Amino acid sequence: MSAIWGVVDLSGKEIDKALSSRMSKCLENYRIDKVMELSEGNVYMGCGLQYITKQDRAEKLPISEGPDFFTADCYLDNREELISEIGKELPGERLSEDTPDGRLLYLAFKIWGEKFGDHVLGAFSFANYNKDTNEFYLFTDHISSRSVHYYASGDKIFFGTLTSCITDVCPEIDVCDKWMSACMAMDFPVLNLFEGLSPFENVFILPYGCGVKAKLSQGKAKATRIRYYDPISEIHEDKSITDAQAKEMFIETFKKAVAGTLRTDGEVGVLLSSGLDSTTVASMAATILKDRGDSLLYSYTSIPLKVFDKNYDNPRNYWTDDESGLVKILCKRYDNIKPTFMDCEGKSVLSNIKKYVAYMEFPGKALINHVWMYEAYEKARADGCKILLCGNHGNYTISHGSIFNSAYRAFSEGRIVTSFNQVCLDAKRKKISRKGHLKRFFQAVQDDRRMITIDEIVTDQSYRKELLDKYGVRKAWEDLMKREGNGISTRKQFENSVVSTFVLQLMGLYETKDSLDTGVLVRDPTRDKRILELCLKLPYERFAWDGQDRRLVREYMKDYIPDEIRLVSRHRGRQSGDALLRYKSFGLPGGEKEDNLIDKDIARYFDIDKARAIMQEETTEDNIRRKVKILACSIFMKNVRKKRESLV
Repeated sequence: MSAIWGVVDLSGKEIDKALSSRMSKCLENYRIDKVMELSEGNVYMGCGLQYITKQDRAEKLPISEGPDFFTADCYLDNREELISEIGKELPGERLSEDTPDGRLLYLAFKIWGEKFGDHVLGAFSFANYNKDTNEFYLFTDHISSRSVHYYASGDKIFFGTLTSCITDVCPEIDVCDKWMSACMAMDFPVLNLFEGLSPFENVFILPYGCGVKAKLSQGKAKATRIRYYDPISEIHEDKSITDAQAKEMFIETFKKAVAGTLRTDGEVGVLLSSGLDSTTVASMAATILKDRGDSLLYSYTSIPLKVFDKNYDNPRNYWTDDESGLVKILCKRYDNIKPTFMDCEGKSVLSNIKKYVAYMEFPGKALINHVWMYEAYEKARADGCKILLCGNHGNYTISHGSIFNSAYRAFSEGRIVTSFNQVCLDAKRKKISRKGHLKRFFQAVQDDRRMITIDEIVTDQSYRKELLDKYGVRKAWEDLMKREGNGISTRKQFENSVVSTFVLQLMGLYETKDSLDTGVLVRDPTRDKRILELCLKLPYERFAWDGQDRRLVREYMKDYIPDEIRLVSRHRGRQSGDALLRYKSFGLPGGEKEDNLIDKDIARYFDIDKARAIMQEETTEDNIRRKVKILACSIFMKNVRKKRESLV
């Protein structure tokens, strides 16, 4: 994998050497094994390579071949099939097991052009400039797992995995108030409500399955978006798929999805909790690795501080904060899993918040979980892991499915008796009153089908609420609610949540930046293109039916997951349940006070006096995420201002 960057002057003028040296400077703070650059006339491209596979060491990027200039950040999941297809199209091309991924991706684009996505699978972004046609292309992969940005200025088109590759040479670029207004409105992790926007004005990020084509138009570089992959339009629910067929399709597809992520010349690790998603990923990965005779699967599990009270904020003992017990059961089943349990003693979100915001290049709002996640990345690297698996998208795909949602879908189809029977079967399994459960069902439908307004979720009194209408945040939120729903959903809302631009972009951003910073490539098989497509195809009854929710895992993975984990329904694991205790116990390095970090430039989004007052309040479960949000915004705005001042 790599970071890519570059600039093309579509007017044909030569690129200033000083500009190219400044573009590559941003890589100095990331874990890059080799930097390669190409500068020829009006083209400058770079690639900061990380050695994840044995093929990476033979990679020669950027490529200059005929009229083409090409660079890529890529890890391909279907190399064998792709080599076979390319060989048929280009019989004179010498291809082998050792051919680097970048070369294969270049040839795929050379052969199939904008149809390359029908042939290539994996995590990637790439840029191609053709000197003869004077056309520039930039693409991300089918699910935007590798983020990439672009910026058109005059007759030039800039691009970069990192926004700093662009902003470091274009001092005119300011923070994007529209992006920031949406991001700062809410305390929960949603970053962006506007497709394609980034934290920087006119610096755009490519959504899933998209690219841009840039040409010179009236003396200026004009970029036009291309969507090469649109599964929602192309894939429809297939009611004819039986349960037996669905099980076979799921196992086969998931096995391929996991297998494609295991190619490395290092070790493989997994972020492992006691939940169904990461357990399913770990079970399949351990099975495949053992069948191959390969090495261990290293697992990393967060556990709370020893002094944490397991009964804290835990009515009816629903939450399991220490998930090590069920993880150990899985390790007994798979003796090639080598577990590590991390209590991250002495660390809170405050310990590294400045570092997180700096390398992410945006004010992240999910940083509370980064305490243990970043610890896992570091431990994985120390163990020799170059691939770290996770199951972050599993709730939208492999473990999707509630009885209430399937009963609602049946009810909507006019299958009233069937709908009620499904709710009653669920009550029987849970050993609760059928009458009471039917009441809960109707109440859930009423609650979840109601659209939550933005005024209900924007509860931060320091946030400047006039921004909601000024930048269209209110309408964007309403559109999101209509499109993806809130819990119990229609078929269309289900489709939009499985392939959500905003969720996919959010996960891709975090994973790309985390991978570049740590040198460990994060891959999520539950977000594999083939898994998304299968979920769009399966009838809703396959996800939850006959009293069993989350059936793809609970039913179809019987042969892989121990019953003690697979059938747990009365308890759920909770990561970072001790976040408040950590925040109060382990502050900013050097004893620095949180309110001292409040930066003047957050006045664009907050009332500073009110923001300071929030930071001085006692930290509680109600305000901890708000405090982290305000701190991340302050650090980000200060970093941007200092950088822009240094460029003048």
